Amino acid sequence: MASVEENFGLNELEVPQWLNADFIKKILQNCENDNDIEIERLNFSPATSRDEHYASVMFRANVSYKCIKSGSNKIKSLIIKTLPEYESNKKEMLQDSPIFETEIGMYSKVLPKLESMLRAVGDRTVFTANCLYHSLNPKKVIVFEDLIPLGYMAIRDREVTLDEVKMAYLKLAKFHATSLKLLQEQPAALDDIRYGAMTMTSWIESDFFSNGMSRFISALDVTPTLVKYKPYFVAMKKDLIENCKKSFNEYRNNRQDNGIYAVCHGDFHFKNMLFKHNPTNNKLEDILCCDFQLSYVGSIANDIIYSFYMLLMAEHRANHFDELLYYYFTHFTETLKKIGYNGRIPKLMELREQLLRHRHNAIYMLTTFLPFWYAYTLKKVDPDELMSAKDDSRDVLYTNKDYIKELHTILPRYLELGYLEN
Repeated sequence: MASVEENFGLNELEVPQWLNADFIKKILQNCENDNDIEIERLNFSPATSRDEHYASVMFRANVSYKCIKSGSNKIKSLIIKTLPEYESNKKEMLQDSPIFETEIGMYSKVLPKLESMLRAVGDRTVFTANCLYHSLNPKKVIVFEDLIPLGYMAIRDREVTLDEVKMAYLKLAKFHATSLKLLQEQPAALDDIRYGAMTMTSWIESDFFSNGMSRFISALDVTPTLVKYKPYFVAMKKDLIENCKKSFNEYRNNRQDNGIYAVCHGDFHFKNMLFKHNPTNNKLEDILCCDFQLSYVGSIANDIIYSFYMLLMAEHRANHFDELLYYYFTHFTETLKKIGYNGRIPKLMELREQLLRHRHNAIYMLTTFLPFWYAYTLKKVDPDELMSAKDDSRDVLYTNKDYIKELHTILPRYLELGYLEN
């Protein structure tokens, strides 16, 4: 059995001094709109294990309290999201990043507007958990309603099913459609939603993110059945990161007339989702997304490319992507029409053209993120340790037999689609 230290990092095991009864009381007073609150019992625990998140530290607060005026006794579970306080590779990479500013902007301004658009046409879709409190000073912190008591659970120790992927794409389609309309009608509302992963220099210039292609090329070198693809990747290596940056910043710096721009989630994978199944028949009822820290305005193709590697399983990528893309796009265009979008409705062919135009992101995901993802999702690896490991430790990721097997499917397809052309 794993020890507590193996399941949780130091940042999760020691509750910071400022996270105390006074802080929680302030949250409850705001929730209840009542200053006369008495906390009777309060317990803190880690909200997620060390392998389930990277860009934050999360605690769960279970609190029993009494509303003095009404005399009512209540129990509430809260999720507190903040930055790491102890020295680590994670703290170094995150301390000067704008991720909390972005996420607070998403929860306090953008997401309510998107859900309001849907409510206006009778659509009750909810995108995420209820945000109860947020602050940037003196600490960067966001407090959410805990979704576990409402029946939502993270997926652990199994792969996502095709039905779960479809519902995730349904949510993404509505998220993209409503934010596209918001961008058309109120572009200033999205001025601050601009800091995707590719804008964060400390991340992208770190060894983990910048040298994935070199490790990938070395892996091709020692795999006789794949070495024929090496020249394509050697030709792309020099400009790959720069081309990815241009792709992510296209809306701000080089807007294309045929671009399909909306708010991209930026980190759309199944560990950033909570799933609700009917307790009687296990039928999937809902999915809620979280972690909008890397959201930015850009081509919707980028979210699709990211989800291809970080949401889908290998079998989905090999056999169901065309079906899933059509499913997503059908709901995307139907939502645009339903909410009264006044612009031109894009065509599926145009989205496919943009997937090709932004292919550098697909190459980056394939060569840098997918080998990491195999280890992260299937072996319960601490992402902080993985990202700060020495070169030889990360080289092992590229020998994973399942990763090598999938390359034999993806690389011929990319060659045929023109993705390997520089």
